Amino acid sequence: GLPYAYLMALIVLECSGTRPCKKRKEPKRFENLRAVRDGDKSRFENISTQDVHDASDDALWNLATSWGPFQIMGYKCIGLKVQVADIRGDRGLHHGARWVREDYGHLLAKDRYKDAFHWHNAGSTFPANGKSRTHDPNYVTNGLSHMAWFENNPPDGDSRD
Repeated sequence: GLPYAYLMALIVLECSGTRPCKKRKEPKRFENLRAVRDGDKSRFENISTQDVHDASDDALWNLATSWGPFQIMGYKCIGLKVQVADIRGDRGLHHGARWVREDYGHLLAKDRYKDAFHWHNAGSTFPANGKSRTHDPNYVTNGLSHMAWFENNPPDGDSRD
């Protein structure tokens, strides 16, 4: 139930379509998760102390790493009720698309692609002031461009890559 062109554009943005997808450790996310685990913060996004109270530093690094073709953060597995191994394994595409649908699919249902790309990378809709908060300031523009390409070049149905 998600737009093919959007998902394909997202894969190009997040992992350049390479297989296997590389992981990306994010030290700031690790520090936030460690602060939650250690009781210095009560929450980080949807993560509470209860979720990570017994996590080792290695486990926190798995949660603070982005995985799979959509580069989903490991801690998103907690909300999905799956293990990190599930989002980085063969079912990573499935779980990533499920996260997209559950987290910001409401934007895609309304064809709000600019907001959806921004949400995926920065966790919020595109700012009213027009200044993107994404890591790459061209992330949303590039996503919309890739999406247009996929809309104009649909799969032929014979490819099984």
